[in-house]
Amino acid sequence: MKRRIMFLNVVLLGVAVLLAYEIRKNWLEAQARERRMLAARPAKVALAVPPAVPAPQAAPAAGYADLAMRTLFAKDRNPNVIVEPPPPPPPPPPVPPFPYSYGVMDLGDGPMIAMAPRGGSQKFYQKGGKVGEFTLAEIRQDSIVLEWNGKTFDKKLTELVDRSGGVDNAPRTPSAPTQAPVYNQAPTPPPIAKGDASPGGVDIGGGIRSCNAGDTSPSGTVVGGLRKIVTTTPFGSNCRWEPVR
Repeated sequence: MKRRIMFLNVVLLGVAVLLAYEIRKNWLEAQARERRMLAARPAKVALAVPPAVPAPQAAPAAGYADLAMRTLFAKDRNPNVIVEPPPPPPPPPPVPPFPYSYGVMDLGDGPMIAMAPRGGSQKFYQKGGKVGEFTLAEIRQDSIVLEWNGKTFDKKLTELVDRSGGVDNAPRTPSAPTQAPVYNQAPTPPPIAKGDASPGGVDIGGGIRSCNAGDTSPSGTVVGGLRKIVTTTPFGSNCRWEPVR
């Protein structure tokens, strides 16, 4: 029994010695590697110097054209600008009709000419006078110069002779006004002979009519829906026809 224990102790001692030897060996190798690494110097490597980068140049304005056309943030952006031509000038107004001429005379104060604008009355004009829309710029023996709207017209007196027979210069009488229609009025009976009963006089308003001259019918006579009424006043008899109510 003792011999086995002793043998086991010897084996364990041998294992412990072998383990201690391996540990020491590994430690020594680690120390040697550390010393080699610390003593070793890195190799010098020549570094290539990169070339200098040139400064960027400013982009020309034409380089932004494509960016401007592709911008979608503004709906009204349009690279194709349409320039509308200006509207044509309005046509010049037509020259008005030239006035009529009736002759030139000189009484010592300068020449005068008898003229009449179209539709106007005839009278004498001197230089600078207004004849309708024209200005009399110059008077000669057989011609005149008229100005209108910045233009001058040299006219012979024979060109301005009134050949209308005075129709254009005749005074215009106003037409008779149209009589307004009268509503709710008793019908006017046809005229009858003098002395008969007839409400055919003048309408004096409200459907009441005056009596005809020579009407001898008595007061109260009814004709055509009208009754004759005669009243006595300090100034004489008053005769009228009133609607029958």
